[in-house]
Amino acid sequence: GEKLSELTEMVLSDLRRLAKTNSYDAPGNLVGDRFDSFFLEGSPTEQTKLQFALAAKLALKAQELLAVEDLPRSILAYYPMYYDRAETEFRENYLDPDFSPHRRYARLFTMQSVPCGARVMDLKSSIPLSSVVLGVARMRNVRPALQYCSASGWGVWFRSHTDTGYLDEFNEEGLDRFYLRVAQLLRRRKHVRGLVGTSWFYDPALGEVSPRLAYLYSNPASRGAFHLKHRTTDFDVQMALRTSPTRRRLHEEGKYVPVSYSIVWPREKLLSWAAYHPDPQGSNGGDS
Repeated sequence: GEKLSELTEMVLSDLRRLAKTNSYDAPGNLVGDRFDSFFLEGSPTEQTKLQFALAAKLALKAQELLAVEDLPRSILAYYPMYYDRAETEFRENYLDPDFSPHRRYARLFTMQSVPCGARVMDLKSSIPLSSVVLGVARMRNVRPALQYCSASGWGVWFRSHTDTGYLDEFNEEGLDRFYLRVAQLLRRRKHVRGLVGTSWFYDPALGEVSPRLAYLYSNPASRGAFHLKHRTTDFDVQMALRTSPTRRRLHEEGKYVPVSYSIVWPREKLLSWAAYHPDPQGSNGGDS
């Protein structure tokens, strides 16, 4: 018990010192590595029990962290659903050595990421200068580099991720409500430079292949966001083709290659849009 408590405090201290990262897996890896260094011995069953115990301790600590994070009510409203889902997963996978609950829920339980409806958002991310340089080279356009500098892009950014376990709000209206929640939090965290997200569905060419998804790129772009081009990975191809027979066929015919892009929405541009788009469901109302 004492050793688990010591590990919990150490993990939280490590993550507090983590000023920013662009790695989705960084919090989980940090928790996992710390656990492995603390508990070198024990049977697989004992190790798994300890992993669940650590996850439970982090979940309890998360309640304390929430009290000081100053999150808007529109974001806090999602926590009961996410904790219910975690509890269900814990029950269904208890003693499963492949589940790794301490890694899986590290981002949520340590406040590195917060649920925001259509997407989950990291609070302390970054945009590496190398990504900007490579993006400029791939696009043969220097404008994104100038926009990056104008936004003081070397600072801290919010970074969005798709939660495949909750896609109820992943549509045009749901994403607009997500952007309004981001604006709420940007007003409270004046050091954050804006919002960044990276995915195959931010490809400007996607609208020609799947017109119903064109808004994923066009809405932020028309509101002041700029883009950075990345390379194509096997993961991008897998995700882009997974649910669309049309994209699969075009890919097989050599007419469509999924490409990953970052959408970069500087804070002033995002806040300017949000100021004129109040949310009837309250994401922008009162900022409380």
